[in-house]
Amino acid sequence: ADCGWLFHSCESNADCCENWACATTGRFRYLCKYQI
Repeated sequence: ADCGWLFHSCESNADCCENWACATTGRFRYLCKYQI
């Protein structure tokens, strides 16, 4: 199954790859970023 790649738009962590998080980058944009 595909998962949200880096900087892929998302609504929640479920939209991102495992160990990635849906993080805000601005007022309304949420993008997948790697969780260390």
